[in-house]
Amino acid sequence: MNYLAHHAVARRKSPEADPLFFVGNLLPDLLALEERARLRAVHLPAPTETESPLIAGMRLHFAADRQFHAAPIFHSLCREAAERLRRTGFPTPLRRTFFLAHVLTEIALDGSLLRESPALADDLYDRLSDVDRVRVERELAPILPVSPLSPVSGSVSAILDRFVGYGWLRTYGSYPGQAAALRRIWQRAGLPGLRDPADLALLTDVLEEFAPRIRAATPELLGAEGGPD
Repeated sequence: MNYLAHHAVARRKSPEADPLFFVGNLLPDLLALEERARLRAVHLPAPTETESPLIAGMRLHFAADRQFHAAPIFHSLCREAAERLRRTGFPTPLRRTFFLAHVLTEIALDGSLLRESPALADDLYDRLSDVDRVRVERELAPILPVSPLSPVSGSVSAILDRFVGYGWLRTYGSYPGQAAALRRIWQRAGLPGLRDPADLALLTDVLEEFAPRIRAATPELLGAEGGPD
């Protein structure tokens, strides 16, 4: 769920690219968030020299994820986050602690990037807002693993509208904002705990204590997520 990290990598790779490139770079996570489709690298067409920016963006996303999630620094940070969570006395004991640690590490990375570059989230939302929605729908339709999407609640245009309209990535610059995002993901997964104010306060403390470690590791993490040149 590290949307801002993916966007930072995409900007570094092709800062002046068509907005379709940046939409493609976010779509695998956006569609998974909406539970409408699970785009995988195997769904993409074979590479061509003249492929669409949308497909190129998705290809970058998958390449970045492969490198990022295989990087030793990421696994080390997840273990550290899990230990911090286990040492914290949440009122309702956590289950699937390592899952929470994994997501916490990704959101903490986004928060670190946003504190360093406060305009990063706005830049992402601006590029998503500027995209040709008709072209997105047309180019995505042949490769979606489910068909058809609901024309009202599940269209890609509707998903982009909701994502931009909510604007919740802007809250990642604060530790309470990161904690609230983690709680939303936790509740969406149907897991117990992280529901009362005490939980949120404790989770906020964990994120604040973890922040210097993430900040120090950010260059290595982004290097891992850089994708192929």
